[in-house]
Amino acid sequence: MNKKRLIYIGIAFAVIGLYYLTSSDPNAEREAAEEAKRTFKPKTSTKKLQAKSKTIKGELGDYLVLKNSTTEVNFKELDFIDNQVWEVKLNVLRTDKPLPYDPAELHSNYSSLGMTIFNKAGQPISGLNTAKCSGHQLIEAILSLKSGEDGWVTFDIYKGEKFDEGVIDDWSSFEVNSEIKFDQDVQKTSTTFDDDNSDYDNKSNASMSDDNFNQMMDDYEDYIDEYIKFYKKAMNGDLTALSNYPKMLEKAEAMDKSMSAAQGDMTAKQVARFLKIQLKLTNAALSGM
Repeated sequence: MNKKRLIYIGIAFAVIGLYYLTSSDPNAEREAAEEAKRTFKPKTSTKKLQAKSKTIKGELGDYLVLKNSTTEVNFKELDFIDNQVWEVKLNVLRTDKPLPYDPAELHSNYSSLGMTIFNKAGQPISGLNTAKCSGHQLIEAILSLKSGEDGWVTFDIYKGEKFDEGVIDDWSSFEVNSEIKFDQDVQKTSTTFDDDNSDYDNKSNASMSDDNFNQMMDDYEDYIDEYIKFYKKAMNGDLTALSNYPKMLEKAEAMDKSMSAAQGDMTAKQVARFLKIQLKLTNAALSGM
């Protein structure tokens, strides 16, 4: 795990180096453009949306429903390629019907809630793809809820180019669909692991409990999400990125210690979840974050 810490630190220093390169540009025109991007907020920056139904369509419809019939869409930021990012938060309620499967066996990237936005005429917004919610906030945070409990999911919606105004003026209503896909690789690995090590759990008292491991992975995924946001801010010349650098480095070192303590004690399923979260950072890096 020490290699991970070195990677985190190396990436962090690279980010700060890029930050200095971008923020120290003497060109006044560029600095003015960066400031305009940081402070941009469209005239219509928030709007109430009406749910067509509290029912969630698709494969998760028996287990989840919307708690509220309305929500709001809010302007979030301009991303690193100047697309407008809009945020919608939905309060989701767990029904009384038991799940017929183990949430740990679902593929977190491809089991999702999908949000479709409609205009005042009831037609899907042109050029707007279905927004997805998947990963930790769906599998662990929502499907793990007990009957009658509720939780929140967040959708990031990309619509509108740099400085476009009135992007959401025609947005009116929404509906939510769902799908599940099972992680066959996890199931296969778990089966092989159990066959080859049928008495492992009986012989070892050092295995990390699922509760402790899931908490560690929750913290790790939160760190990865925060780091990606930090990187974007640094690349956009946000002055707060530099002040947050010590905190990010401290968190990276804390995560290293936590994962080092668990090294060698993870089950096949636990390793699979760790690799999925690691893949999120890899994919973000390949896409330029």
